[in-house]
Amino acid sequence: MAPHRSYYLDNLRTALTVLVIYHHTAIPYGGLGSWPYPPPSPSSHASSPHPPSLPLACFNLVNQTYFMATFFLLSGYFSALTVSRKKSRWVWMGEKWRRLGVPTILYSVFGPAVVRGVITTTTIVLRNGDRSGGGGDGKGRINGDLERVIQEVWSGLWEWYEKGGVQGPVWYCAVLLVFDMFYAAICPRDFVFEPRLTPISTSISTHATANRVAPGEHIRLLVAENDGGGEERTQNEHAKKQRGPSTRMVLMAVCLSSTTAFFLRVPYPLGTGVFALLNLRVGYMPQYILFYSTGLAAYRYWDVELHFVVSKQTRVLLLAWLLAIGLSWILVLRNTLADVKDVLEGSDGGINTFALLYAFGNEVSGVLISSGSLALFKTKFDRKWIVGGVDLTRHSYAAFLLHPPCLVFLQCVLDGWNAGGVLKTVVVGSLGTVVTWVTGWVLVQAVGSLGFRGYV
Repeated sequence: MAPHRSYYLDNLRTALTVLVIYHHTAIPYGGLGSWPYPPPSPSSHASSPHPPSLPLACFNLVNQTYFMATFFLLSGYFSALTVSRKKSRWVWMGEKWRRLGVPTILYSVFGPAVVRGVITTTTIVLRNGDRSGGGGDGKGRINGDLERVIQEVWSGLWEWYEKGGVQGPVWYCAVLLVFDMFYAAICPRDFVFEPRLTPISTSISTHATANRVAPGEHIRLLVAENDGGGEERTQNEHAKKQRGPSTRMVLMAVCLSSTTAFFLRVPYPLGTGVFALLNLRVGYMPQYILFYSTGLAAYRYWDVELHFVVSKQTRVLLLAWLLAIGLSWILVLRNTLADVKDVLEGSDGGINTFALLYAFGNEVSGVLISSGSLALFKTKFDRKWIVGGVDLTRHSYAAFLLHPPCLVFLQCVLDGWNAGGVLKTVVVGSLGTVVTWVTGWVLVQAVGSLGFRGYV
């Protein structure tokens, strides 16, 4: 079994969290998707809404092919890694409920209210600042503003009940919790550990000799704690030949996932096919299952690190496949002369060429980009990310949970800035990343000081 968890996996997950922030920042500035902050409108500070932006739409579209799926890939790997700490199944499940279930419940109940309160309060403060010195009934205006804030917060508190399920970005936490519980239920033998009587020094020496590894070679061992940080130590390398699934197996898995997604999107198109309880777009479920199970299998059964799962040869074939899909898109668009609206609606699902090409393109590019990212981070970013003495990876989960209210605050503040959507996305996304990590650090410290370790 692969004994270590390298920094590049934590760093990739941190980078994906930053990408989520930029992804959501782009939506109201001309990108694709839904977000609680509305585009600038005549009723707000800006004079007109942002028009659709092709660069931001492509940015959101490409992100959707791989970034959440890669989260599930990493989470599956980390889940198997935490099982290796020889915890009982019930202890492991309890930790998962604490780390995933509690934040999901708290955010679903209170998150929409906080976001609505931030948007309303910030808008009111900025509006009153523009009107300062204008006279009028100040007391009556304050009472009216306070009533409006209370009304929005109250509406947010009832949002989870009216919609009947998980709210906001914690859908990922909820789905991951379901996957983890299902894994624990169907694989109980993974939680049964046999004592190892061979002295570790003898075992390592034997492996090093058999695989011709220098006795002084070291690797980092990171004992995971609840998907979060851990205890670092060094150990002589448990060397072995890293061999992942074959190219044929990878391509067959992509075909199966693509075909399943295509047929699943007939009754459940992406635009409307949402499972309300988990706030999940059902059409993406095959990809999430494939990536999560791959992460589990890589650590638990294949005994390889994640960057070995898809080989260079397989990535070349995937790239050729993706180029063929892109060429097919060009030919189909030339023959049908469909407008953008028809293409988007058709790609959401149904028995049509657009849906078929999108289903296969989404899965192929997802595997290609995620595997390429793993290889890149293994080569270039396998060091601990520390800024100002703060471990960035330790606070990435808290940043993920807190990024909606932080982002909408900045978007409201910069609502009147008459800049292009791309520039606004870069500026607001960068500021949002810093603000989100700072508030995430505060949350981690506050929760830890209250004795609630393992929740964020």
